[in-house]
Amino acid sequence: MKLRDTSLPVLVLQMQHHGALGVMRSLGRLGVRTYGVHPTRRPPASLSKYCRNVFELDLDHTPPDQSVDCLRTIARAMGPMPLLMPTNDESALFVARNASQLQDHFLFPANPIEVVWSLYNKKAMHRLAKQLSIPTPDTVFPESLGDVLEFCER
Repeated sequence: MKLRDTSLPVLVLQMQHHGALGVMRSLGRLGVRTYGVHPTRRPPASLSKYCRNVFELDLDHTPPDQSVDCLRTIARAMGPMPLLMPTNDESALFVARNASQLQDHFLFPANPIEVVWSLYNKKAMHRLAKQLSIPTPDTVFPESLGDVLEFCER
């Protein structure tokens, strides 16, 4: 039997998608304490028996400095430095933008904002794939009716 250290708690940001529920179930089954942050107290993933608590915080509508302060307070209440796990593009951008203020309270990958943005923004992701010679379908980003008509002619 392989021993696992499950002492590191996990805080999931944004719990409305199936990814958050997958995190709760997968880590919870291993004995990891899982918590969530969401604008409401009862998002779908909170119904998992493995979700210990949901901290109410609307990252999309609360000023970033207040959100950071709230997250730091949550981290202190959770005990050991928790793993911060964004589950959507917006929360990943939030973590990248505020990494310097969150890094003393949470563990998370140190992804530069430019990298996170290039994966969030479809136009930037397409350019990055082309730069790195990653096969990707030809894509256009029309900015006017003329651009659309020109594309249709090709």
